[in-house]
Amino acid sequence: MSRRSRNPAGQCQITTSGSSNTIYPPAIDVFDGYCCRFAGGFVTDEYMAVDTAPNLQFEYDDPFSVSLWINLSYSDQASTSTFYISNHSSVGWYLYRDSGAPTGKLRFYIYDGTSAITLDYSLVNPSRFNRRMRDGLWHHIVITYAGDLTGSNAKMYVDGKLRKIGSGTLTGGSTIIANKFRIGWDDNAAPATKFEGLMGPVGVWSKELSATEVETIFNKGNTFDLRNLTNLEAYWRMGEGDSGTTIIDWSNNGYNAEMINMSVASNVVIATNYTPSYPYTPLVGAKSLDFDGSDDILESSTSIPISQWFDFPEPFTVSFWAKSSAGSGANGNYFSTITSGNEGLEIQDGDATHIYVYFKESVSKYVIYTFDLDTNEHRDGNWHNFVFGWDGNYELVAGASLTTGVVFGLRFWLDGVPRPGSRTTYWDGNQELDGSGPIKWAGGYEGRITEGAVWNRLLDNSEMQQLYNLGIPTNVAIDFPYKLLHYWRFGSGVGDAYPTIVDQVGYYNLTMTNMDSGDIITDHPSNPT
Repeated sequence: MSRRSRNPAGQCQITTSGSSNTIYPPAIDVFDGYCCRFAGGFVTDEYMAVDTAPNLQFEYDDPFSVSLWINLSYSDQASTSTFYISNHSSVGWYLYRDSGAPTGKLRFYIYDGTSAITLDYSLVNPSRFNRRMRDGLWHHIVITYAGDLTGSNAKMYVDGKLRKIGSGTLTGGSTIIANKFRIGWDDNAAPATKFEGLMGPVGVWSKELSATEVETIFNKGNTFDLRNLTNLEAYWRMGEGDSGTTIIDWSNNGYNAEMINMSVASNVVIATNYTPSYPYTPLVGAKSLDFDGSDDILESSTSIPISQWFDFPEPFTVSFWAKSSAGSGANGNYFSTITSGNEGLEIQDGDATHIYVYFKESVSKYVIYTFDLDTNEHRDGNWHNFVFGWDGNYELVAGASLTTGVVFGLRFWLDGVPRPGSRTTYWDGNQELDGSGPIKWAGGYEGRITEGAVWNRLLDNSEMQQLYNLGIPTNVAIDFPYKLLHYWRFGSGVGDAYPTIVDQVGYYNLTMTNMDSGDIITDHPSNPT
């Protein structure tokens, strides 16, 4: 029989009676925020092993979830795949950062010997991963699997929000692999692929965590006791109450992790009560761009294939905030992406009582959506939130002219309220939009714009309303991350500096053309009252 006590330094001491030598977690009511530093495979072979853990050997039809905190910096490995956690050899599962093309994605993978479920996050470009994850701040990752063999019920959450749903289907081969549970590595991978960075508490459950449970863990930070959630199978606090080379399993299931080429004394550090942080500019000093109504444009330096982010069979949403006065901005574009062949999308400040949206196939083949407003409602010198969403389902009819509300393919919300409109079609039935063109904000528009975002999905009505209700204190990349393709903060974003406005989640940075540094204005919408 073993018993435990704490020394003055808060470490777990083991006293043995008889032949038992089991290590249990100390009695700690308030956690201090310990974490462990991994040097990475380029330096030394540092990782943790849990060799006898039957409850962590999940079969293909077993639900399970994994939660961990990581802190990476630009000095950490960038060119090599690095494994975060795994139970894998010829079969099994793992979570790692993939250095393959495109570089910088998080991948979760379950393999049963013949088929696999895959979750890939941050596929667009390495810069997206680097800005979101390798920023020297703490980030929370959760993987959940429902145990029903389908990738559609495998999910990846990052920083409390659902980021990716899986693909693929397991065929029912066994996924169990014994004595291969690793933290900071995959036992089937090259030594150089070991994790480099800080890692906080790690938890494993024999159930699919709900979105609410994931959000709870994230919001409470790493001092949250994971034992408050049911079906916990293993729980390592990465230094809290540990000593020697053993990381205690706080679930009391006895799945202690052995530190390989590491020790508590050398690798454990304290980040007292650390909580989630975001690499984004807060509300204070938020910026916008001031356009002169003549030749001021914010545009991409490269042309973008239109089909990459919208086409008539595909849904999309465009959102932004704008501020203009009566008489300004007439017939100027808020946003456009038009090819040299005049194909693409234009969102236009039409006149005192209308907003126009054009889908164009050519000069003579286009669809006009006209949305109705009160006189100068959008030009009253105040900030307004514009959201345009295309459902991707409505089939255009050649020559059709319909007067309707917001149900024929496109919808428009101004300040959280859907607006009525009409649609006129000048089209020959060819729905294909192809070619490439630059993204442009403004172009004849006079006024200010900020917080522009593009999704390749249709936001639902509640999300469209929330974009207005939350105001600028919201951060689109955090609050509405699912299928977010591009996000520009118009002077407030990470890396924004005249003349460049950085795409905070994608890879299309924009350039201020015919503008100067004085056009970056400290002016922004506040919370609606």
